Amino acid sequence: MSEILCQMFLDKFPPVGINKAPRVLVYDGQGCPPWEPGMRMIERIHLQLHDQEIHDRNKDRVDLITPLEINKVASKVFDDVHYEFSESGGDGGPSIRFSPEIMSDYNMRYNRHDITVQEPFTYPKIMFSIGNRGTMDLHERQRQKYFQFAVDIYETFLKNARKL
Repeated sequence: MSEILCQMFLDKFPPVGINKAPRVLVYDGQGCPPWEPGMRMIERIHLQLHDQEIHDRNKDRVDLITPLEINKVASKVFDDVHYEFSESGGDGGPSIRFSPEIMSDYNMRYNRHDITVQEPFTYPKIMFSIGNRGTMDLHERQRQKYFQFAVDIYETFLKNARKL
């Protein structure tokens, strides 16, 4: 379920700074509050992965990832389900739209889900659209892959920031 994925993200990316700014937000049909256990309606998960090291190293606020790198991460993680990659997808950045070609329970749970890595690429901003575009009942392996994609994108940003 999407609540489990939100908790996985919250455990990996807890609030940061003195004010404990949330890094895991959801769109619940009403707005974009920080995710909390017990929220049932989750249409989109927004990861705002502010990071002090990325901020400090990227003083000129240059892009830290390219669409090619995003697609490379996607092809490594989503190696068992069909998706289409668009460099200029909706919602402000390159997107991955799942359109399963194999009719199985696992593959169909991806149907019409989108992932967007939002521009500008100065720090990781990832949106998972999972609610009203398909089923919110995520398969365990699918949940792990969504989680791994976010972690790999975050690590790519961090690695590229360390090169500056």
